[in-house]
Amino acid sequence: MLIKESELKNSLSGLKILDEAIYISEEESKVHPVTIPVREMSRLGEGVAMVRFEDVDLLSEEYGISYAEAMSIIAEANDVELDKLVVAVSEDTIVEDPDIVYGLNNIVVSEMSSNDPIGILVESIVEDAYEKDDVELMESNLISLTELKDYDADSGLHGYIQAFGKHTRRLGLMKAGAGAALAGYAGHKYKQATDNSDVVPLSPDEQKKADRYRNWGVAGLSFGAKGLKSAAVGQTAATLDSLYLKYKNRPRNVIAKAIAKLRKMYSKIMDKMNSAGDKGIKNKLKKFAGKILTTIDKLMFKMQKAANDLSK
Repeated sequence: MLIKESELKNSLSGLKILDEAIYISEEESKVHPVTIPVREMSRLGEGVAMVRFEDVDLLSEEYGISYAEAMSIIAEANDVELDKLVVAVSEDTIVEDPDIVYGLNNIVVSEMSSNDPIGILVESIVEDAYEKDDVELMESNLISLTELKDYDADSGLHGYIQAFGKHTRRLGLMKAGAGAALAGYAGHKYKQATDNSDVVPLSPDEQKKADRYRNWGVAGLSFGAKGLKSAAVGQTAATLDSLYLKYKNRPRNVIAKAIAKLRKMYSKIMDKMNSAGDKGIKNKLKKFAGKILTTIDKLMFKMQKAANDLSK
């Protein structure tokens, strides 16, 4: 059945679609335990298998059973011993609702996806503030990011994210282009400098010049790669409108994701700090690590007061 755009704009067209649709029963639409993916995890022990929490939760909801019962059914359907079936729960899910682990037998914690848009925005805010050496800016923008309920076309957050996204994408593409141009120029000059080196060995000065061109080429490629990464971050930031629609009634989800990402970034910063030789860099990393911890505390307090409105 072809549905015209004009029909979709009509509020009554939805009822017409339902009148003409083919229905299936509730039982036919339910997820079957056999179809739930279970992955072997021999690294955790012989015979150990893993199922995602989202799938356990779905089975529990659709059949009106407990998590323990859902896991038992999944284990039996996949011929896995129940005590060797583990549930992978994402870190942000546990941050949002720590009590969720009490309904599960064995759990492993999975990192939040590196492609999660909230996580990418958190990372970009931290990196932007680090470049500017401004911990207060970092905390302010991280707190603002979690206030999606106040996000609208006229809000400061909307303006900041849109401007940040467009600027970062444009600057990133410019960096990528400049890096590619430098690498191309350096490659051409290096070829010129070494064209006859297989016949006539280069003098020390000529070799020094050739090495300089080669280093320029490597620097150009590195600069270009960083530019492409910045452009990708900017593109993500510029699409915050879609995140608003998804999360505007789920502030706890947003805060939990931000906390999970900050925890990971804190660990990375501490690793860098412990291996840094320069005292100035070490002190800067220590300052940002401390501010991230205080920001996490503020976000945890904020999440306790927030509530998701799942009716919308």
